[in-house]
Amino acid sequence: MSELRWHPVLREWVITATQRQDRTFLPPRDYCPLCPTRPGGFATEIARSSYEIAVFENRFPSLRREPPEPAVAP
Repeated sequence: MSELRWHPVLREWVITATQRQDRTFLPPRDYCPLCPTRPGGFATEIARSSYEIAVFENRFPSLRREPPEPAVAP
């Protein structure tokens, strides 16, 4: 669940998004999802080595346009 909280020390609003810790894919440290896919390597979001613009969906957003209904305690 994402929440907007006031941080009294920083004196600013911060977003906490605990659901982002449950990601399904944890790549190795040397993996770069924004680098073109290389033969024999992991598939990345960039299929070609030559491009001008790449657009893709954020699979793990911190905020959603339509958040889920809040859980109600029984």
